[in-house]
Amino acid sequence: MLKLHQEGDRKPGARKSIPREWFEAEAAFWKAALGLDEWDVTLVVRPKFKLEGECNVHVGHLTCKITLRQDVLPGEARYNVAHEFLHLAMRAWDTADEKVVNEHVSDTGQTAALAILVDGTEVAIERLAHSLVRLTPDRTEP
Repeated sequence: MLKLHQEGDRKPGARKSIPREWFEAEAAFWKAALGLDEWDVTLVVRPKFKLEGECNVHVGHLTCKITLRQDVLPGEARYNVAHEFLHLAMRAWDTADEKVVNEHVSDTGQTAALAILVDGTEVAIERLAHSLVRLTPDRTEP
């Protein structure tokens, strides 16, 4: 496992609070970059949120709520925003997985099948988010 941190006066793993305005600008960037303009996204930034981020899609609507943790590990804020917007961009993939499992997997195997697919999707999104952040070096964290 690779752990990222910035050199300097912060020890690895120390969290820093990022201004909400930065998250709003970064969210607008990723929403446009990933072609999600038709989505109505509510962005919530919380200090000490239990997760680094969360994307909750309102099924049947083009609306969602993305919640991000405000105090982040150095070097991870851009990744966290990109990661959650990729969940939104990959929503069709998740929907297809659920449909295949519901229609073609026995009731007793559905939970296990969905868990495997969710884990695989998460790994793919993590890799994509890190790659996309590296491909946009002109954007920086505060």
